[in-house]
Amino acid sequence: MIVSMLFTIFDRASAAWIRGEATVDRQRSARLSLELLSRSLSQAFITTTATDRVVFAGSTNWVYCAAPSAPIPDLVSDLAEYGYVYNSSSDSITRYASDPTRKNETDGTWKANGRFDAATPSPGALTNLATSSLLAEGVVGFQIRYYDASGNGVFSWDSGAAGPQYGTLPALVEIAMVSVDGRTAAHLPASDPARANAIAQHGRTNTMVVHLLHAQ
Repeated sequence: MIVSMLFTIFDRASAAWIRGEATVDRQRSARLSLELLSRSLSQAFITTTATDRVVFAGSTNWVYCAAPSAPIPDLVSDLAEYGYVYNSSSDSITRYASDPTRKNETDGTWKANGRFDAATPSPGALTNLATSSLLAEGVVGFQIRYYDASGNGVFSWDSGAAGPQYGTLPALVEIAMVSVDGRTAAHLPASDPARANAIAQHGRTNTMVVHLLHAQ
């Protein structure tokens, strides 16, 4: 009886410790993901020139921007392109990027490998950027909202020539992420309402408000 009681106590303590570790890991992953996303967005840069236009665009579950990159080996630094896309089917966020690694044919200046002079990006187009990496897993909810200088919030933004926010950056970007730990993610029901109940019970919401430094 004593051994049985001790085993029960140990089992419960072990389960509580595992849950605690999972919560810490989930929070750490969510925080690092949001910090990386925030770093790109806060330094976003746009132009209104007809050629080589630099745009900022996004919707509720993806965002694209150009921002300063880290110096490359010969200490040249330039703008790079970044895209963040939430995939609800895989409960994950993917980060796409293109670094400035080639020279302009005519004047020898460095320019990013990408889409500055193309039409407004879309989630599908972002996959054309040079590199991709898995930013976060176990993300069961994700939403981005954009605010103009007057505080009006919208769920999409397009600074391109044909966009409703032509030539402007959002003043603020609000990001909300709901995540679960790996054990919970592996056993989430496939359909509602069981899935919604599991997320309500085990999910943790993290939010971040990003101030864009170059917004007018």
